[in-house]
Amino acid sequence: MSLLNREVEKKEQQEQQIQQEAPAITPGRLRVIKRNGSVVPYDEEKISIAITKAFLAVSGKIQDSRNKMIELIKVYGMSESDFLKYINQALFSAKYDNLEELSQIIAKYDYRILVGSNPEIQLSAMLAELGKLSK
Repeated sequence: MSLLNREVEKKEQQEQQIQQEAPAITPGRLRVIKRNGSVVPYDEEKISIAITKAFLAVSGKIQDSRNKMIELIKVYGMSESDFLKYINQALFSAKYDNLEELSQIIAKYDYRILVGSNPEIQLSAMLAELGKLSK
């Protein structure tokens, strides 16, 4: 009987693990693969906070900003539109003095991407322009 009990217990543990991971592996749901390899459900609030922290940490450092942008878009699959949205949120939450000018820069590059310009080039140029003004 103890062998049977162990098998039942093992099966129950496997089912519990599957239920815990279900939100992360359900088809049609967005998920994030963390650096440690674990898969977690997509949480827009956490992504927004991460982008804000990243932007503030690398403000004025164009190469670091560009690398982070490429990672978010190519590795994590973030759209260019979402990237612009989160950068805009980061600027407003940081309360820069020249917010109007920074916002106009974001709008200019948003329009360029919308009309078909290369997104990676446009976002890199935008980060360089923002970096000059946010110092």
